[in-house]
Amino acid sequence: MKILFVNSGRPRAFVSIQSSIIDTLITKFKCKVRSISPQQFMTGNIEDAFLPDIILVFYGIFVQPKKILDVMRKGFKTVLWATEDPYQFDIYYDKTRMAYDYVFTNDLATIPYYNRENIYYLPACTDEKIYKPQQVNLKYKSDICIIGQGFPRRIRILNSLEPLLLKYKAKIIGQWDIWNEKLSPALKKLVTNYITDPCEVARYYNGAKININIHREWEDQAIPYNQNSRNIKAASLNSRTFDISACAAFQIVDNSREEVSDFFKPDKQIVT
Repeated sequence: MKILFVNSGRPRAFVSIQSSIIDTLITKFKCKVRSISPQQFMTGNIEDAFLPDIILVFYGIFVQPKKILDVMRKGFKTVLWATEDPYQFDIYYDKTRMAYDYVFTNDLATIPYYNRENIYYLPACTDEKIYKPQQVNLKYKSDICIIGQGFPRRIRILNSLEPLLLKYKAKIIGQWDIWNEKLSPALKKLVTNYITDPCEVARYYNGAKININIHREWEDQAIPYNQNSRNIKAASLNSRTFDISACAAFQIVDNSREEVSDFFKPDKQIVT
């Protein structure tokens, strides 16, 4: 099978998961995969030369429905993998009303709202070649580790935990200064810059006695690109939940996602 994979078009986001998806399609499913950017897809006719069995659009925010309708008229099967539900549901809904043969969403709660055929839930995943138990050196060791972006809810929670985080050896890794909410001055000193190498992330997970995994908020309109006018409450787990678990590392995850008990036994496999 030949797959034309239209990547996210975001140079820092999704790099690791996109690489893992393509590797899995090639090695496990023996597909021939060509990866292109949304810009290449929108401005060219690469599909005519490659002649894929499936055009798989990942993330999809930068791909316009007109282009999808054009390739559908040519007879190509099209699939959207929506990765930002429910936060950007309004955008995905508009893009899929007429376009795409199949849509896969990352959040179970959004399925009834799409009001279309061929809409499926595709849960988050991990890559066990990267996220696995391992011994790490002192650089990666901590009592408490938090990795991610500084979404407002996460920052509010961390600020409330300031005395605890300062008492122990804590590491805060990622972009934590991009929204209006700010970490306290004392916690800012604990921040390590954003890490793009997933192998490095896995080492920090393995080196932590406790990993804190806080899901982002589904309703926060203070985030400019949140477009969830229907106020769909997120139900599904983030990929970090599975990444940490694959490392056999200890994590505390918030109980804001009802799906947690579908994949884990609370208080036995995971603490909420």
